[in-house]
Amino acid sequence: MFNTLDVLKVFSEQALAWNGKNVLISRKQGETCRLMKFLKDLVSDGMTVLDVGTGTGKIAHRLTALGKDIQIFAVDIVFDMLRKFGQEDKETTALCLTDIQRTCFRANLFDIITAQQVLHHLPNPAHVLDEAYRILKPKGYIIILTVGTEYQSEIFPYSDCPITEDALGRTNPEQIKALLEGCGFLNCKIKNDFFQMRFDDFRSYFDFMKSIGSLNKLYNYKVLPSSAEDNLYKQAASVGATAKNGHIDITGHYITALAKKEG
Repeated sequence: MFNTLDVLKVFSEQALAWNGKNVLISRKQGETCRLMKFLKDLVSDGMTVLDVGTGTGKIAHRLTALGKDIQIFAVDIVFDMLRKFGQEDKETTALCLTDIQRTCFRANLFDIITAQQVLHHLPNPAHVLDEAYRILKPKGYIIILTVGTEYQSEIFPYSDCPITEDALGRTNPEQIKALLEGCGFLNCKIKNDFFQMRFDDFRSYFDFMKSIGSLNKLYNYKVLPSSAEDNLYKQAASVGATAKNGHIDITGHYITALAKKEG
């Protein structure tokens, strides 16, 4: 099992090159920001929006680009991520270095809370959703994007297990709906998105896995062993997914969940 401090250390190390991770993918199909499909139709003037695990501000930047009169809060536990937040958007966004599991925000503050690619990096997702419920206004919305069951299934076959036990933190629609409803959220809507990623060779795939923290997740966010690259190659080879000098095609699967706090 891992803890928040382990995750903090990993992503502090990844922050410097965080914005360049997608250059390792030679071909990626589909829209890159699926969460916005829900978000753009919900946001209206006068709202207060919280982006959880903002990283370098991908969602916050897109919120700003909507041109709405809204107040944006962007939180992350990694200081070096927030340092790389776009200078222009720093003028319209309140940056907060905090752990979403235990914030100092007052109850019933936000109209919308977003969390893109965060849930599977949490040691206890339910604790975070409980806190999100507390600080969300009645009739407010939470939108979560996380990795689904088919994500990298060519390399890591999925077995039906809790999100905290899967090697990559994957989940299925039934699990995420139950998780949200267990924390009090209502009217959960789920959207599945599938896409393809191609890597030119195994090294590109290895570097990508390391750059997004997934390689570290395989080792519970502890220090990577010197055998990490060989172990990943053996895992890929064992399911016939790769040759060291050939391209690798990987399935992408994101689940986006929209739920509402009772009024």
